[in-house]
Amino acid sequence: MAFNRSSTQRKLTFAEIARAARVPASDVELLVMKALAEKLVRGHIDQVNETVSITWVRARALGRAGAGRLAARLDAWCSAAAAAEGLLQRTAPDLLTL
Repeated sequence: MAFNRSSTQRKLTFAEIARAARVPASDVELLVMKALAEKLVRGHIDQVNETVSITWVRARALGRAGAGRLAARLDAWCSAAAAAEGLLQRTAPDLLTL
């Protein structure tokens, strides 16, 4: 679930996790604590706002569909990096010279 999101959108609500994992909302906190303990993910739980922020997800084998999603995310990242470079070249060219 977190792996399929961009790194800037890895804040999940308890309700989203409950739906995806098909568990009652009351069991989400324990489920996330187990995932953290097993080192499947890294992050933190916000009990007050009922959200989980995921900062790292353990790698797993990718099938054809997963590899395609990863390639699309890498393409998007490359485009964003190129746009940032273009912005720097236009606004602060001295920063890019050696």
